[in-house]
Amino acid sequence: MIGIVTINDYSNLGNRLQNYAMYTILSKYDETYNIVRFYGSGGVKDGDCYKPSLVKNILRVPYHMALSIKSSLTNHNQYLLAKEREKNFLEFNKYIIDQDEITPKTDYETLNAKYDYFVAGSDQVWNPNFYKMYINMLGFASSEKKVAVSPSVSVETLTDDQMQEFIRYLSDYKALSCREEQGSKLIESIVGRECTTLVDPTLMLSKEEWDQIIKKPVFHDENKKYVLLYFLGNLTEEYKGSIAVISDRYNLEVINVLDKNSRYYTCGPAEFVWMIKHAELILTDSFHGSVLSYIYDKPFRIFGRVDGNVSMNSRLVNLLDKLQLSEKTYITKDSSLDNLLEVHYDKHCLEAEQKKFRKYLDEALGRGK
Repeated sequence: MIGIVTINDYSNLGNRLQNYAMYTILSKYDETYNIVRFYGSGGVKDGDCYKPSLVKNILRVPYHMALSIKSSLTNHNQYLLAKEREKNFLEFNKYIIDQDEITPKTDYETLNAKYDYFVAGSDQVWNPNFYKMYINMLGFASSEKKVAVSPSVSVETLTDDQMQEFIRYLSDYKALSCREEQGSKLIESIVGRECTTLVDPTLMLSKEEWDQIIKKPVFHDENKKYVLLYFLGNLTEEYKGSIAVISDRYNLEVINVLDKNSRYYTCGPAEFVWMIKHAELILTDSFHGSVLSYIYDKPFRIFGRVDGNVSMNSRLVNLLDKLQLSEKTYITKDSSLDNLLEVHYDKHCLEAEQKKFRKYLDEALGRGK
């Protein structure tokens, strides 16, 4: 039996898709379950969304009456959209079975004995700025059971304390890998052993396999031609200007799946993949938005992430390099906006990476079913 330890962010599209892909891949080897860290943390449950008090806001003093009514109605509409989005996420989670929960009361000896292997990955499960690493680096597991499958470190340097955690928890892994070349080199330099660079698990499923779980948003007009936006960072004024030019030049409606005032915000993972499959063009600063566009042979352009935090752009640069995608895929202020709908993807490089991924798992877990 295999247990997956990853980030369980039940409101993040890319996170759910990588978790589904990992679960699907590992299920070919043995009975597989998710191990959820700290029940409720990052999860979505009924009542978690902010519900504005419509009556209280409307009954404010008359001077603020008009403004409060407008604000209340906007917040209430956002709440309804968020609840519908939550429902679609929960519906998608039926594809991934959660078995155990890690809480402050967890008996790690019992948990360790229950599973044959524990897999750490994928996504930013080894980002030291997010978590203490004991759980995410499988510090509780026996060394012969610890397998890393495409975890992302997502930083280029570590503090002394973080470095000691990496040494303490990664030195005895049965099989060690990382999703980015930079992360693999960082781990090798610290731990002093080989760390294989593997692609993200979402790249291991074909578009036919993704087709098995996609779902058209019920409100969407199939005749609509659109450019799909998926930006996890800020949409700067410069970005908005480029998007407006692109929309006008190619006569495409702009659909932003993370616009909290749009019906498209209700898209869960299944609806999101459907929207990518049927888009004329995808504009994104997201790793998984880029991956799904590539899988479906869709034209896409990547914008640098702008969110005030540490840079996430190395992950995207690494992805473009690994898949031998043209440099023009990455948008800058000097990029040409011509011929954006043309697609020229050579999938031979992906096939080589998939073969490498399978070989790694075969050796770490034994031959698949």
